[in-house]
Amino acid sequence: MQQTHFFIFDCHYLVRFPHSLLLWRKSFSFFAKFLYMAKFTKTFKDFQLIPITKIKAQGKQFLLMNPSTLKYESISSINNLIRGLNLLGLATLVVGGNDTYQQSFLDFKAKITGDQLRIMQSWNSSIHFCQWVLNLAGNSFNNEIPQEVGRLRRLEVLELSNNSINGEIHSNLSSCSKLRVLHIRSKPANWRNTGFACLTGSIPPSLGNLSSLETLALGKNGLNGVILIPESLGQLTNLSFFSIAANAISGIVPVSIFNLSKITSFDIGENKIQGTLPFDLGITMPYIEFFSVRQNQISGQFPLSISNASNLVLLQVPLNQLNENLPSFEKLHKLSRFLIGSNHFGNGGPSDFNFLCSLTNTTKLEYLELSENNFGGELPKCIGNLTMLAQLALESNNLQGNIPSSIGKCKSLVGLDLSYNNLGRSIPTEIIGLSSLSIEVALSSNYLTGVLPVEVGNLKSLGGLLSLSTEIIS
Repeated sequence: MQQTHFFIFDCHYLVRFPHSLLLWRKSFSFFAKFLYMAKFTKTFKDFQLIPITKIKAQGKQFLLMNPSTLKYESISSINNLIRGLNLLGLATLVVGGNDTYQQSFLDFKAKITGDQLRIMQSWNSSIHFCQWVLNLAGNSFNNEIPQEVGRLRRLEVLELSNNSINGEIHSNLSSCSKLRVLHIRSKPANWRNTGFACLTGSIPPSLGNLSSLETLALGKNGLNGVILIPESLGQLTNLSFFSIAANAISGIVPVSIFNLSKITSFDIGENKIQGTLPFDLGITMPYIEFFSVRQNQISGQFPLSISNASNLVLLQVPLNQLNENLPSFEKLHKLSRFLIGSNHFGNGGPSDFNFLCSLTNTTKLEYLELSENNFGGELPKCIGNLTMLAQLALESNNLQGNIPSSIGKCKSLVGLDLSYNNLGRSIPTEIIGLSSLSIEVALSSNYLTGVLPVEVGNLKSLGGLLSLSTEIIS
């Protein structure tokens, strides 16, 4: 394998590894204590920090070694730019002004060829060079995260997403006390069907010492075992983004994590997590926008306080064991996706859909997925007030009565599934004539009667499923 060397100076650097290895520049330090040279090849196995003895200073410039060998295709994974200089073993370093640094970077840019994605587009005189971004995303780095990363005490962003990182998360990452973003998402969308390498083991409790951390994203890895999510993560009071989705984590979520008041995105979906949701969830997470606990083993009642989470955009809790009736959602004006299928909501009675009319205050709701629950009674007419609905799924419940014609007011509806219920009478022409329906119209396995409406001819754009079953024909 041909090696490509890229040299990085650790000092006031923000370093982002694949999908970024980012070196950002905040301020210069011309007389500091350490200067390291990092040697990167296509594998993290070859990563090392060595005392700077081989860097050359010539006149008022510093030189990268072998920059002429760099090609876009061979360095496509380091994101952002050199951020300052540190010294070890050199008593002095003659440095010029900003013009010297800018010209050095432009000389470096000139030696990179094949920049088809214009990754250095920002490297021009229109903005200060401290804001230039070196975006070289898209490598296939593999092997373990080097323990030497723990030496980067000024590291602010460590992003290793969409690579083949394996091994465990080293506890010495807690030494990176300025770390704001830790993003290690190692797998592609179809990772469960591939031999993709991934992180293993548990989440180190020491990550709770990263007091500056704002983003903790460990989704789609192999974190597993009968482990509790570390209680220490509840110390991350600056955390706004938390994702451990698509692992094999079991145990419960510590209450202290639900008390992180700055959280805006919370995703623990596709694990084996148990327990209940805290009753004051909507109060302790007042800024929550994205909340997902899909596909776990969470049980109990849905928190009544959720209506206080007025910034909520996505609420996703399908494939759990949640039960009882749902609370009011009248304050969730920004809600766009409400997905609660495959639980045990509802008692099969007429009060099951009281919550539905409270959603009419939500003028942005597009996806309403209530399938495979215990909802009974009649579907209320207020469903027609959800005029922005694109998909409505209520299959496999215990709906009674007729299909409300008010659904015909949902002019943006592309998919409708009311199959496997106890609905009767005829199909309202207002619904079957909706020209927007293009993905699915599923009304089978009910007790519908009458003649197929001629308006079915309006479904000219329906490219998916039309399922009415034979019982409709009289």
